[in-house]
Amino acid sequence: MSGVRSALEEWSATDPELLNSDRLADDLVELERVSGLLEAVRLQWLEVFARKQGHHDHGYPSPTAFLTARCGMRAGRAHAAVARAHSLSDAPAVLQAWAGERISTDQATELLRVASLAAEESLRPKRPWWTR
Repeated sequence: MSGVRSALEEWSATDPELLNSDRLADDLVELERVSGLLEAVRLQWLEVFARKQGHHDHGYPSPTAFLTARCGMRAGRAHAAVARAHSLSDAPAVLQAWAGERISTDQATELLRVASLAAEESLRPKRPWWTR
């Protein structure tokens, strides 16, 4: 983690006013790339934490409650993160493409949202065809 912190400290110590537009553009692209990779790793870790019931070990009834209390997230944001983390197991190719930087964070988020909806739909009881 110290490497990540060092990079962030370097960016934080740099005055963007002193940079030309080419450097600003390059750094903005890099910051977005790094932000996406951090989000992918965070969701992987959150999925494992939830699967191992880590929130119970720390006295919380759910991963959402843990994120809200310990990370200061809004409940809606925490719930969305947990849903995306759970959907990673339904869409491992999305995680691979995201971590491999073949798709953006926004693309991965949308694909994981759809995967989560599809997983929920598959769990709903099906009405017999003759009652439709």
